[in-house]
Amino acid sequence: MRTVHLIHGFNEGHKLQRPKIARLKPLLEARGLRVRVHDYGKWDLVATRNNENIARLIYPYVNDGDTLIGFSNGAAVIAHLENFGVRAKRVILIQPALSKRWVPNHYAKHVVVFWNKGDDVTVAGKWWRRVTGMLPWRWQDKHNWGEMGDTGYTGQDTRFIQYQTDAYASDENQQKLPKVSGHGDWQDPENIAWWQIIVNHA
Repeated sequence: MRTVHLIHGFNEGHKLQRPKIARLKPLLEARGLRVRVHDYGKWDLVATRNNENIARLIYPYVNDGDTLIGFSNGAAVIAHLENFGVRAKRVILIQPALSKRWVPNHYAKHVVVFWNKGDDVTVAGKWWRRVTGMLPWRWQDKHNWGEMGDTGYTGQDTRFIQYQTDAYASDENQQKLPKVSGHGDWQDPENIAWWQIIVNHA
């Protein structure tokens, strides 16, 4: 049985170590999947430079064939895991704070991106990366943030499947889907139809 690893965004104010991405856990378990919620706590902008260290802590828990699901900065953590050579078969990125042309390592067989044109947060993250990247003490430790959450993946890698959540009208069963725009709006209970699509790809 494979494990699904849930990695949340930064600056999440949550209680009882339950980041909002953990709302996917019951749906994943209902499919017979093991779930591990990786909770690295509430960080500020400066602390996110430690994403690589967080990835090093998560890496030993990821086995061959597992699934990685990351929201926002969680996708940036996944990018470091991919650089370390993690052998996850499925990678799911929700409003990812990553370069719009980022690709995973060759072990990933399916990469699913959920994005919309209203994600101003990841656009701001791209500019934060550019500004802080000019600081001398950051030249060797640059952010990997980008605007994929606002643009989707724009490269040519055929492993990618994409959902523009502010444009879809119905799912594969012709069930109406809510139009979701913004960075964290997918987490709202009224958008649970999108949660099920995320889970279906896990």
